Amino acid sequence: MPNPYARFEDRLVPYLDELAAFKPAAIAHNAADVNDLANTMGGRVLAAYHNANHGAANFANLFATFNNFTGNFTWDPSGKGAYTTTKAMDTLDGTRLSGECKVLAAALLGLWNFPAPFGLGQAQSNPPASLYLFENYDAQEGFISHHPQLGVRGLPPNIIHPHGNAQDLNMRQPLYRWGDHKVVFYGGRLWDPSYKCTWAHEDEMVAFQYTGVAHATDRDVSQVRVVTPNVAKGWLSNQIMYVRFDLRGGGLKGPYRDIV
Repeated sequence: MPNPYARFEDRLVPYLDELAAFKPAAIAHNAADVNDLANTMGGRVLAAYHNANHGAANFANLFATFNNFTGNFTWDPSGKGAYTTTKAMDTLDGTRLSGECKVLAAALLGLWNFPAPFGLGQAQSNPPASLYLFENYDAQEGFISHHPQLGVRGLPPNIIHPHGNAQDLNMRQPLYRWGDHKVVFYGGRLWDPSYKCTWAHEDEMVAFQYTGVAHATDRDVSQVRVVTPNVAKGWLSNQIMYVRFDLRGGGLKGPYRDIV
């Protein structure tokens, strides 16, 4: 399989940083490179985008097209899925099909910022697009997001029902505890190719926020506050609840209404 994104990595990576708008507007390439690009995942996204869109570049249309062409990408937040720019390039080449959220976010940003024919050449767009790290202002605990019960991009929820077990996926809550999360910020919105959705503001990503209040008797228990509710589950806005780390029980359990 051709790998032009990996081959041009050193010249493309600067378009992923905060100074992308100050990079040169072109990258030297030849006809063979263009032919190789047509057979990559990134090239197929761009071809579909151009076939469906005419006129000014549109980030929303690129986002939708990107999600359509990355349906077989597995979300892997483990250490083996950790971000590198090489993994983002390999994702665009189609030689990598798994990785953490930043891998997908960087690949999406690249298709927007990279000069043609590698991307849409929007590094100098106004407003600019950039990678965005979110940890809910809590580097120690992170936050808990709503997460589909059946998982998304092959990633199941990681919070166990108070009366469940880690091996039974049906007994996991529709929640995921994150240390942090990476998306693309553009036009005042957060564009999330991992969850395949957009967020109007940061709080929309947060189901439960750690309060930092220590439990009186159990150091394995953390107090959390509902930020975006799930009425069907009985989790209401600003409600105080608890999660417990249970090593023998498989990990994080909750939310509990109270723990004495």
